[in-house]
Amino acid sequence: MIKDVFDGYLRRFPEEKRALKLLRKQIDELQKLNGRKNFVGHITGSAIVLSPRLDKVLAIHHIKLKRWQQPGGHWDEDETGPWLTAFREAQEETGVKIAKKVHLDAKNPHIPLDIDSHYIPAIPVNNEPSHHHHDFRHVFIAEGLELQADKREVYGVEWLPFDDPRTAIFKCTMDKLRLLKL
Repeated sequence: MIKDVFDGYLRRFPEEKRALKLLRKQIDELQKLNGRKNFVGHITGSAIVLSPRLDKVLAIHHIKLKRWQQPGGHWDEDETGPWLTAFREAQEETGVKIAKKVHLDAKNPHIPLDIDSHYIPAIPVNNEPSHHHHDFRHVFIAEGLELQADKREVYGVEWLPFDDPRTAIFKCTMDKLRLLKL
């Protein structure tokens, strides 16, 4: 299933093939990519949540990373795909109610807007060596503007204008979002 999603993504964004070389290798080798145990790299799911009027994006101030970013987390073994991870994490971390998911491809609705593979340094406190996260970023539209931060995971949550400097961490995703013309 992930292979089909990944291949569909590369058909839409062929210029990213080189940047996603490690993920391609892991998929071709049939490595287990859900859960945290694969320390070559594993998949995470993030939510790009738009306000109902499509004029703001939801961001969290992450406790561990101490920065503003999109909601998201690790793809759990009991979830059928990273799109569900993105949906679940957005709701858990921010309390947002999701009205709908934006599908980039009607034939394959699980293709993300963006896949960002990035290096994660070792976290000795968690007994985790350095590895990569392959972050599948999916787009959702919120039902309303009400939020409730999960203080165990985030310092705060906020609706940000698209051009807010705090969205810089997911700039590539925001650039793709502008091309959608929702």
